[in-house]
This record gives sequence, structure tokens and C-alpha cells, in this order.
Amino acid sequence: MINKIFKFIFVISTILYLSLGAVLVALQTIGLLITDGVFITEVYEMITPFAFTLCAFAAVVGFLLNYIEGNEVSRENME
Repeated sequence: MINKIFKFIFVISTILYLSLGAVLVALQTIGLLITDGVFITEVYEMITPFAFTLCAFAAVVGFLLNYIEGNEVSRENME
């Protein structure tokens, strides 16, 4: 049960931070096209704290999910 909850949280947080990244790039492209440097900077300052926080959260949940599922990582598996 907890495995499904962590997978759901991981998927949602990953989708959200990737979406925020896409929105950031799209808005900065618009700012570039209209040649407004202040707009580009403001978009960056507004969106990146949320995107970075969600990215870090997804990374921690993914790390915990690996332990919950009981996956073992060994040097042999990496080669």
C-alpha cells in the first residue's frame, strides 16, 4: 500500500516539476522574442524556487521508493 502511495507521489511531483520547467522555458522564449530582459528575469525568479523544490522532493521520494521496493544496487548490476 505504501509503495503505491510513494509511486503516485513520485509521478505527480515529477510531472509537476517537468511542467514548471517547460513553462519556464516557454515564458523565457516569449521574453526573448519580445526582447524584455526584466520579464525573463522575473519569470526565472518566480518559477525556479517551486521547480527546484519539486525536483528535490521527487528525488528524495524516488530514493525512498528504491528502499521501499527492496531493490538492491550492486556493482555487478551497474556494469
